[in-house]
Amino acid sequence: MAPSPLSSGPAAAPSGDGLFGPLAITLLLGALTVWRVLSVAALGIDLSFDEAQYWLWAQQPAFGYFSKPPMVAWSIAATTAVCGEGEVCVKAGSALAHFGAALAIYHVGRRLFDARIGFWSALAYALMPGVSFSALVITTDPFLLMFWALALLALVRVRDGGGLAWWLALGLFVGLGLLAKYAMLFFVISLVLALAWVPSLRPQARTFGPWAALAVAALCYAPNLWWNWSNDFVSYAHTKANANLGGDLFQPGELAEFVGSQFGVFGPIFFAVLLWIVIARWRATVTDERFRLLLAFTLPVLAVMTFESLLSRANANWAATAYVGGSLLVTAWLLTRQRMRLFKAAIVLHLAVIFVLHNFSLAAPLVGIEPGGKLDPLKRVRGWDAMGENIAALSAGQPDARLLFDDRKTMATLVYYVRPHPFDARMWNPDGIIENHYELEMALEAGDAGPFLYVTRLDAPDHVVTRFADARQVAVLRVSLSAEASLTLHVWRLDGFEGYGS
Repeated sequence: MAPSPLSSGPAAAPSGDGLFGPLAITLLLGALTVWRVLSVAALGIDLSFDEAQYWLWAQQPAFGYFSKPPMVAWSIAATTAVCGEGEVCVKAGSALAHFGAALAIYHVGRRLFDARIGFWSALAYALMPGVSFSALVITTDPFLLMFWALALLALVRVRDGGGLAWWLALGLFVGLGLLAKYAMLFFVISLVLALAWVPSLRPQARTFGPWAALAVAALCYAPNLWWNWSNDFVSYAHTKANANLGGDLFQPGELAEFVGSQFGVFGPIFFAVLLWIVIARWRATVTDERFRLLLAFTLPVLAVMTFESLLSRANANWAATAYVGGSLLVTAWLLTRQRMRLFKAAIVLHLAVIFVLHNFSLAAPLVGIEPGGKLDPLKRVRGWDAMGENIAALSAGQPDARLLFDDRKTMATLVYYVRPHPFDARMWNPDGIIENHYELEMALEAGDAGPFLYVTRLDAPDHVVTRFADARQVAVLRVSLSAEASLTLHVWRLDGFEGYGS
């Protein structure tokens, strides 16, 4: 049964929600969020090097950092101020942000369609595989997705006659989204498309509202722009480098990998339905302007990232914002066509994925995966807490020596796991090129003689140790991860730095 077109006039305020009301979805999403936070504690996995780096940023809140805007660091600063600097508290902001995004999606669906579609759309988002994984780690994406969903809700309120106040709210959410991740710019592109394509929004294009929203967004984002201006626009340069458009601009293998990854991010059934809507049911779907609105906030970022994957590469999460509108679109399309059985099949599949993710330590041995072994996807984040204790013990015996590192991943992780935290550690940077936060803020400078405890993965780091007047290896540290794998680091005591040389 095809949905009836919605008039361009304001929607009536939702009422009579019954079991699908705001309290019910808030409690359900709240319970899911608590479970996710507890799962992080139960899994007991260490921070990744990126997470550890974000934690370091949080120790000095600023308006910007080398590779990202500041929101992720601000979030970590807030959660760790409340409950301490353990891994669970460092990561907690992610699950909370996804809770906020899902709740906003509920209200979008409730206003565009009804409470039932809003309810199931919120669950479709909260349970999709990409979100279930993202809730276990701390990255910029959860905050981007939350502000994207809130901005979309503000636009729906504008469509329903909410007036200038909701345009100002939209601008605020866009500005905050830009402080989370620069990909929030895609919301502006989608907004322009929606103003041109959705009949009930076209009159808004001729009002003061969009310009007021733009001004608020710009004002909100201005501190990060100022920070970049003060630091040679280093974040923008890093973002441009990530696009990797300098090589061969035809990568069909990367395209196939990216498209395939979207079945994993959104879920195989949901992504297949989305493709079916776009390819086979386009004309029937766009007769309803509600679906036009959701398509406007789903397809642009997905199309751009698909094209970028053909030109170069695109990470699986780069199209994540497409699935805020996509969750609403697919859910509403299935439910208005009485395809609840297919929708439930997707949800059951996603619940199975969640069970595996949140209980990986229990589930892995059942399928022959040894923790720390070759098949363990978490092996790269295991053993660092123990290694941190080993480095701390060495440092305690040589209190005059600061730590020195030659790679970002090792430095980021051990600055977190060595206690007390070695905030005076230094990064080896012989070419002077700034490629990460540590080379920007913590580089070893000429004239800094030492002494240092140099921690490296390299067996024979001659290019480093020969630049010091005195160098001797003091330890080879190994942390066993499994019967077949270990984490190994070499530690040298270096003194009398003679400069990087020519």
